[in-house]
Amino acid sequence: MKQLIFRFSGIIMYLLLVLWLLDFNIGLLFDVRSLLLVLSGTLLLTAGSYKRGLALAELREHAMWNSMVAGFLTAFMMLFSVLYQNISYSELLPKLALCMRPLFYALVLQVLCKPISADQNEQSEKTAAPDYSALTLDEVKYLLREQTLTDRELEIALAIWKNLSVKEIADELCISESTVKKHSTSLYKKLQVENREQLKQYLNQLHSNSGKMMV
Repeated sequence: MKQLIFRFSGIIMYLLLVLWLLDFNIGLLFDVRSLLLVLSGTLLLTAGSYKRGLALAELREHAMWNSMVAGFLTAFMMLFSVLYQNISYSELLPKLALCMRPLFYALVLQVLCKPISADQNEQSEKTAAPDYSALTLDEVKYLLREQTLTDRELEIALAIWKNLSVKEIADELCISESTVKKHSTSLYKKLQVENREQLKQYLNQLHSNSGKMMV
């Protein structure tokens, strides 16, 4: 959402810059009726292609394509309506220019719907990354075999790896939250990490370097 807001803000700023440099009347660029027609067409066409189990990326691709279809259809109908009118040549050209606004709206929707490459790379990395969330206590003990951790610290390390909160760890191990924090601080110090995220990275690295796991 934050990236979408940044992207939309960038489009608006660039558009204002272009309009200012060209000394263009910004009021001519906006037409509520045309915008609503393009948005409505995009939603209706996309809803028609929706099916159960459709991935978000696929739905976004449908929306991108349908926005252009809606923009072209709206612009065509507006052009057809203008050309059908009996107006002078001097009045015709400005009206034809205004008929291009739906295409502009469709282009903006295309830019907003297009996924950011960084998002795709991040998603690919998440997909390619092995799932170590099922590590057992014995496996954690094996990974940390050369460390001087106590059994309780090993249990807490595993609980942290499973994304349990301090309260959830205390409830699971039947100890107080202050005890959990005390053991956490101790094991962080022994492993030379500062927080639970660094602990996960540390275990991940140990797992990658250990080769075949001992169970």
